[in-house]
Amino acid sequence: MKVHASAPLALVLAAFALRGELEAAVVPHGGVYGITPGSLPPKQPVGPRPVLPGPRGPVLASHAETWRESWSREKGRYLVSTVEQRLARGIRPVTESQVTGEIVPALFQTLETCAHDELVADLLLALARVGRDPAGIELRTIVRGRLQARSPWVRDNAARALDLLARDAGTTVRPRGVEATARRALLEALARDADAESRARSALALGMLLRDCRSLSGSPIEPREVEALKALLSVRRGEARGAAAIALGLAGARDARADLSTLFEEHWGREPICGPLAVALALLGDTDAKPSIQALIDGPTRETGRMRDAADALGLVGDGASALVMVRRIGTDEVFGREVYDALADAITTIGDSGSVTPLTALLEDRSRHPSARGAAARALAGIASKR
Repeated sequence: MKVHASAPLALVLAAFALRGELEAAVVPHGGVYGITPGSLPPKQPVGPRPVLPGPRGPVLASHAETWRESWSREKGRYLVSTVEQRLARGIRPVTESQVTGEIVPALFQTLETCAHDELVADLLLALARVGRDPAGIELRTIVRGRLQARSPWVRDNAARALDLLARDAGTTVRPRGVEATARRALLEALARDADAESRARSALALGMLLRDCRSLSGSPIEPREVEALKALLSVRRGEARGAAAIALGLAGARDARADLSTLFEEHWGREPICGPLAVALALLGDTDAKPSIQALIDGPTRETGRMRDAADALGLVGDGASALVMVRRIGTDEVFGREVYDALADAITTIGDSGSVTPLTALLEDRSRHPSARGAAARALAGIASKR
């Protein structure tokens, strides 16, 4: 059984890193709440940048990583919904017959006939995520056969798919007595940081920390933490405002909901704050904001960041009809960037409505569609199936 670095274990590193007492560290999962040694002004010189594990080998963590990059890497842990929440929104869970009769055959048949490397790579990971053998064929055998592919993209994803199939369930190691120290250190950093990007990173780090403390130890958010984050909503720089909004959503700061809702109405469709406000309201479970969030996807806007954030938010508050809106957006003739396709596929997965299976399958099998769109359909199908 593998033992993964837990969020609270990372808090120890976060607290000391923020206080300038780490010269270098190997940071698990690509960073400690988006903070690496040197990402904030230290009290003493820091050493070499930490080497982090990456899907294509070791990569070097950047001292200049933005809060946006940190959030993109970590958000998958937080943009989730429970079965109860989905049922309350009238979402129909996928059935076993849909998994075995529609999803797996569609993924496998598309893989057999596909010659586009990027789509093949997506299909391999999708099949591994579902984890079901196609009729009469062992899935591991299918994946192993792609390890010798000419394309390094396909080879890499075949290796990742095998790792996914073999991965043991992780467990959490939770040291005690570190939450208060880390929270205090982050509040001090918020007060100390001079530039907007550093304040944004500190705000996001505090929000993720508060969310983990709530879920793992039931520790409530303190009024001074709410006030420190709310104060950033009124600064001029969009970086700090956006990060503070998401941090308040992560922390479950319901006292800030009215302020966030007002700001969302005032800044609807405007960058760079509109998208983060949508995510914040969704994290707080504000279903009243759903029509405005959905309009960001279904409307004329094409700005990448806004589309990505709106998809992230709609995954948390949307229903089956919202999922179909996003399926249609994937299937349009317009070609988006990878991060938009990923966000749409992830949001459809988060909703997990069985009514999405048939249109996604049709999109996957439609050879006239762009390979990136078909890849997004494959990822969404795998995500819905894996909810079982």
